[in-house]
Amino acid sequence: MIPALQKLKNLQLLLWQCLRPQLLKIILLLLFILWKT
Repeated sequence: MIPALQKLKNLQLLLWQCLRPQLLKIILLLLFILWKT
């Protein structure tokens, strides 16, 4: 694999790990809003 591509993949993984909890909260919030309306 190309080193640059590997680095990009690692960065993507890191971003995913950082954003996953927030993403879950956002999805739950959206579902709650949709449920209330």
